[in-house]
Amino acid sequence: MLKQITWQEFLLAATLLTFLWYISIILLLFRKELKRLLTGKKHGAENGVRNGTKEDDLDAEQAKSVDDNLMGKTKLPEGMSVMGMEEFSFRKRDEEQKEKMLGSVPDLLEEMKQLFQILKDEEGTKADFLVLMDGFKPRLKAIRTDSNQQSLNEFIARHAPFPLSERELENLWE
Repeated sequence: MLKQITWQEFLLAATLLTFLWYISIILLLFRKELKRLLTGKKHGAENGVRNGTKEDDLDAEQAKSVDDNLMGKTKLPEGMSVMGMEEFSFRKRDEEQKEKMLGSVPDLLEEMKQLFQILKDEEGTKADFLVLMDGFKPRLKAIRTDSNQQSLNEFIARHAPFPLSERELENLWE
């Protein structure tokens, strides 16, 4: 029986069967790509322009989801995370604390000016001053830094209607 088939017939049959095999594989596995190729539509990311139809959007989303999920999403190395731009900054935590204090210090100074004016008007004593300053202690502790403490001590010493020792100024902060 094999003697009746010539090489030419065998090669023709093998070529035809191979061609049919590849056509069936293309039709089964690459249906969407073939349809897109035959209709002349291109993927939105390839040509940079979308036609604006719902079908184009769906095809683009399906192609993207296939690409993203083909092997799964990539895993970031340990200790690394993705951040938004609003979450990232080079600012130190101390600077955030300073920003919070920007409003507190001037308010405190204004209230102290009013306190000194009351002491002058009513001829208050040093003992009255120290009692009234006890109400400021929590706020003083909240804004305590070396530079703030030094500046506020100078401010108090300059505006107080009586002399204050260094020890008395230090006691205001404790």
